[in-house]
Amino acid sequence: MRNLTRLAALGAALALMLTLGVSIGASAADAPPATYSTILDPLVAPSTLPAPITLELAPTTAPATTAAPTTSSTTTIHVHPPAAPPPLPAPIPPAVSAGELPAILVAIRGCESHHDYTARNPRSSASGAFQFIDSTWRAYGDSRWTRAYLAPRDAQDAAALRLYRASGTSPWNASRSCWG
Repeated sequence: MRNLTRLAALGAALALMLTLGVSIGASAADAPPATYSTILDPLVAPSTLPAPITLELAPTTAPATTAAPTTSSTTTIHVHPPAAPPPLPAPIPPAVSAGELPAILVAIRGCESHHDYTARNPRSSASGAFQFIDSTWRAYGDSRWTRAYLAPRDAQDAAALRLYRASGTSPWNASRSCWG
């Protein structure tokens, strides 16, 4: 019964460690065993891995009975915590910061789409926060997006600023009664 209890505890510990990506070695003096990280990610240099945590199961001795006491061997388990993920790349600065957009364009954006960058006009090709028609978007917008509503905020703001610098507010004359 004693051996079954010890075996069950060892089995549960091993199952938990395998779930956590743990490797098992014979002793701390052995060469470091392969870990979950080094098997699945060969680009992680072993020197970048955290030091292993070593757990030892102490030998057990049977309680004094009429039979001779027995001692089991020591098992060392190396637990290697997962390596930290690489740092995120630096964010790409927006084409137009909030402070650079003239107040008149903020007002136009509010009138044209209620500041909805995904707005689409069901009666024309106008879309995006500034309601660019497709031909104007092709001329002033970012070519990575075929329609204004598909572009992120900073790309739409930058296109509106380019159009405003080229043509003033005239492209938005239809909504002048709202923002003018």
